[in-house]
Amino acid sequence: MRIFKIIEKIKCFILDRPYIPEELKRKKTGPLLLHISDTPAEIFPFIERLIKEINPQYIVHTGDIVDNIKLETNDKLLESYKVNLRKIVRIIEENSNAKIYYAVGNHDHEETLKRTIKTGYILEKGIINIEGNKIYMGHYFQEVESGTDYCLYGHSFEPSHFQQGNRICLNGVLSANIIDLHSKKIYQIEYPFATNRLRRMEKGRITI
Repeated sequence: MRIFKIIEKIKCFILDRPYIPEELKRKKTGPLLLHISDTPAEIFPFIERLIKEINPQYIVHTGDIVDNIKLETNDKLLESYKVNLRKIVRIIEENSNAKIYYAVGNHDHEETLKRTIKTGYILEKGIINIEGNKIYMGHYFQEVESGTDYCLYGHSFEPSHFQQGNRICLNGVLSANIIDLHSKKIYQIEYPFATNRLRRMEKGRITI
């Protein structure tokens, strides 16, 4: 079983497909929440496959939705951002019946977001209540508030995932995070190879 798992992981790695644990594939309970962050356009097909395979009931994107385009440092790329934003929003909205939340990242354009999304909700930062869980979502970790069950954030490598008392904090840059809101089980799905390079966020040479 362990060898089969390793082989399957390697295949997914080579094909840029999400590796979904068998336990999650067989899961009949839920609901599931998918948390992603800082998504360059090159991994949009991966995000689409992930959504189709797990069929989440909730999706939280914690910002920098087209992360290969660094609007904060080059606003001349706005037209390219708009084109790619429409692609990822269409992928998210058309491949699931999920309730969707978007945080505004430092490389996002809020007015364009408002004009583009059709079924999602936009928060610069804030607390949402889902299935009896109090969830903070925001682009920056330093804005995470206490008194929540989960804290979802992105933007940089630090801090990593951690637990503080009963509160679980998850970094959407390090992995796509799936929370089973019924069992409280968390699954961390690796992004495709070279995602950090596409974000221009390789450790030691980070553009945020």
